[in-house]
Amino acid sequence: MKVGASRLTRALYCQVKDDVAAMHQISVRCRDPLRFTAWARGERRYVVERRCAKCGSQSRLVRDGSCAGCAANRSPLMLTPGGKLDKAAYVFAADGRQRVGRNRWRDQCDAERAERCGEFREVQHGKYVARIHPTGRLEVQEDSGWRTDDLAKLAREQGDVFFRFAQGEPDLVAVMADAGWY
Repeated sequence: MKVGASRLTRALYCQVKDDVAAMHQISVRCRDPLRFTAWARGERRYVVERRCAKCGSQSRLVRDGSCAGCAANRSPLMLTPGGKLDKAAYVFAADGRQRVGRNRWRDQCDAERAERCGEFREVQHGKYVARIHPTGRLEVQEDSGWRTDDLAKLAREQGDVFFRFAQGEPDLVAVMADAGWY
């Protein structure tokens, strides 16, 4: 088993806690004896004498020895005054934009690229012809000449007026159902 001190995790401790030779090897490789002692006691943080040049914190993370104050500033996870995870702080960035995961972001980029290349799916219900784009944008045109480039944007702008109108148009409701509006 390869044993190092770059990542002192709880899983590593559970593996080597009964192996005296491995514990000694980790203690020798770990440059900071305070870090090793805190790891062996099961703590997540430990305090050092010198202050961080960036944030002024004296607390460091046992996992990798990095500054705990700087890590907290980088982390999107926030705690409420009661010590519980603040889900709103995780979901929304400081500038108000919604955070998205990497896979969702990549899917969104792929959909935007496909739309720029001209990909869409066309459906027709009664007098409405709609183009459903990979990004979810719904372009609708009526036989009489009325058209919109983004039905969702129109619905947001008009609010209840739009939905009252749509209730009287079963073909438009069918188009929205094909686009995934439920």
